[in-house]
Order: sequence, then structure tokens, then C-alpha cells
Amino acid sequence: LSDRINMEGDVPAEAVYTLAFTRFHLENFALAETTLLQAIGMVKVVPRSWHELLLALYYQQEKFESAEQLAKMLVKKRPLDGESWRRLARIYLEQSKYSDALGALMSAHHKGLLGHHDIKQIASLHGHLDMPENAARMLSLWLQQEVQLATQEDKDPGKVKADEKQKQQSAASASNDHKPKTAAELAAEKRRQELDLLRQLGSYWLIAREYETAKRIFTQAESKDPKGTTALMLGNIYFDDEQWADAHQFFTIALKKGGIKDPDNTRLLLGLCYFRQAQYAQATEQFDLLRRSKKQAAAAAYWKNKIKKITDRKAQSG
Repeated sequence: LSDRINMEGDVPAEAVYTLAFTRFHLENFALAETTLLQAIGMVKVVPRSWHELLLALYYQQEKFESAEQLAKMLVKKRPLDGESWRRLARIYLEQSKYSDALGALMSAHHKGLLGHHDIKQIASLHGHLDMPENAARMLSLWLQQEVQLATQEDKDPGKVKADEKQKQQSAASASNDHKPKTAAELAAEKRRQELDLLRQLGSYWLIAREYETAKRIFTQAESKDPKGTTALMLGNIYFDDEQWADAHQFFTIALKKGGIKDPDNTRLLLGLCYFRQAQYAQATEQFDLLRRSKKQAAAAAYWKNKIKKITDRKAQSG
């Protein structure tokens, strides 16, 4: 095809585009770009696919400034095309222009052009840009849609969206040895993802100082957490609020589940919860369990001594 174009000179623009397309697939990106620009210069109205190929060529060569200008032009030409907005956002992200990427996605979102999975990215960008309340609201919306999709699938599996099917197929085939995952493995993976998302949502609300909402979300997450790390987070939140009974409840759960990294510190906090509630016998019991702890033995001894002084004073005054 290249020889024919060179020999004949006067060839249709479509033939030059075909040559550019072929060079793209041969990964000769620089020459493909030159050829494609030649084809574009030969026509009055540039087909959409030609612009999309040029955008892909800019992207492959990391010419993000050129890609950005082209993507902006495509958005202006097709303002109701969700994929054009997504491409623009991706190009902004490649340049670490997070605010611009969020602006592009939010513009498309307000126009109703985005899908379910785009909402999750919007939430992530809000979080990255230190807008935790907006991040929490978008992630809450995403989780609500997840529930609706799951309900829809249970009622009529034939109506599951194409992107949901693709996600399920990817989950079934993605593993180190490329073998399909078992139903139990897929269920466990889904539970882990749900737990991570709920904890992320709770963290957003916590940073936004919406403490009661954060507690409610973390409590939902705790029931899905086999290790106890979420219970520990809840215990710390209630401890900071001086809600000793609630803190005691979740520290106990964290210790029983047995998957936390520093159980001695958690036991010390549990002892302090008993201490703050004047339950000195239970507090002493927890501190006694720490007498051989490398990290917390000294602190436990300090609080045991403090309890002894308090009880001795009471005994003397009584």
C-alpha cells in the first residue's frame, strides 16, 4: 500500500488512512501519526474514527498535551458522548491534572452520560483532592447502585449490563495461573471488596467529621471483617469520644477475632476502658495479662499501681 501511494501520488484519503491504521497496529506510531495527519489534510470532514486513531497515537507516544487539545475538540463536537469525556479525563490523569479530570467526569455525570463504574472513580478523585464529604456521597451512591444491580440480576439475570458481564468474566479468569476462580473464591473476593469499600466510605465520613455516620458505616463493615481490624478502628473512635462502654465492646471483638497487628496495645486500651468506668477488677485482669508484654508491660504496671492507690484510698476512707 505504501509503494502504491508513493508511485501513484493521487490516491484516495481512505487509502492513506488505511496505511496509517496498519502502521498503528505494527506499532510504528511516529510514522503512523505522520501518515494519518496526511490523510486528515486531504478531507474536508474528518471521520470520527480518524480522530480517535490520532488520539490513540498521541496517547501511545505520551504526547499528552496534543492529546488533551484533540480530546477537548472531540468533547466540543460530541458533548453528549460519555466516552469522549472519559478519554479527556484519562488524559488529564496522565498529566496529574486531577482537578481537571474530576471536572470532566462531573460535567459528564451531571449530563447523565456516565455509567455505574465511573461513579467510583469520581469518588476516588474527590478523596484525592481532599474533598471527603463529596467523596463519601459519591461512594455512597455507587454502593447503592451496586445493591440495585445485584437485586436486578437476582430478579432477571438476562438484563445484567454488558459492563457487569465483563467484570464477572474478568473476575472469573484473573488469577496468577489464569485458571477460573471457584465460586467460593469469587464470593470471598467479593466480600473483601465490599469490606474495603465500606471502610473507605467510613474513612471519608470520618475525615469529613461526620462521626455518627462514620460509626454507622464502620459498624456495617465490622460484620464483614473476619480479622477484627474494623472493630479496632471503631474501638479507637469510641475511645477518642470517651464512650468507654462502646469502645470496650469493639476492643473485645477485635481481640476475639484475633487478626489485629498489635493485640497488646488493644488489650491496654481495653483495660483503660474498664478503668474509666471504675471497673477496677476487670481492668486489673487485663493489665495482668500484659505483664510479659515487651511493649506494654511498663504501661500496664503503671495503671495497676494507680488502681491500687485508688482502692487503698477507698479502703482507708471507708
